[in-house]
Amino acid sequence: FYLDAIEQTQIPTVGGWNYARPEGRDTEASPSSFMTAATVQTLLAAKAAGREVNAKTLDKALAFLEKTRYPSGSVAYAGVVPEGRQPRGTSDAVPGAVGRMCIVEGTLLMAGRGSVRDVRGALDAFFNHWQWLYLRSQKTGTHVPPYMIAPYYFMFAHRYAAQCVELLPASEREEYRRRFRLLLWQSRQADGSWNDRVFPRSSAYGTAMAMLALMEPGAGVKK
Repeated sequence: FYLDAIEQTQIPTVGGWNYARPEGRDTEASPSSFMTAATVQTLLAAKAAGREVNAKTLDKALAFLEKTRYPSGSVAYAGVVPEGRQPRGTSDAVPGAVGRMCIVEGTLLMAGRGSVRDVRGALDAFFNHWQWLYLRSQKTGTHVPPYMIAPYYFMFAHRYAAQCVELLPASEREEYRRRFRLLLWQSRQADGSWNDRVFPRSSAYGTAMAMLALMEPGAGVKK
């Protein structure tokens, strides 16, 4: 049922998914890069578990993801990279895109259509521009200038940065894990939770994302 629902909600022709479809699910729309990547990871997990996954659905989604990447390494928030290959605005500049860079590059590598070089580049961008994410955590508003980063993007970015660390060659992982944990502990709350918003209720989401990051193989939780 779930896989069928994913297939039915794929955007016609373009091939990705978006949570925001003002004109309805049967119309063309610009897919979201990060939502499409997360959905592709679900399909890859289902396929690995022995479920039958529609190859055309998966191929169309991966083809879309490949078209979301700018020469700078940034990833478009929605839709494909425009002609001329220049960012549409500051929202598509690297500092505002590091979370979706990680999930897109990690997903493409997991699907056999990416590279370790690009995953490493996404991770380096995450570390280099982390301060812009941190400045927006636990703040009001959603997509605020200069890089249009929403507060709830903070823990999302951490969760997929951690995944990318585990996709690197074994010889590189421990140093990247160390750097990642330093940042993650820096944003931990006094009660042991993580919360990237101003509402107490959102600590459940933030903490869950932090735990998913720490439970990546070898990332930080000792068995």
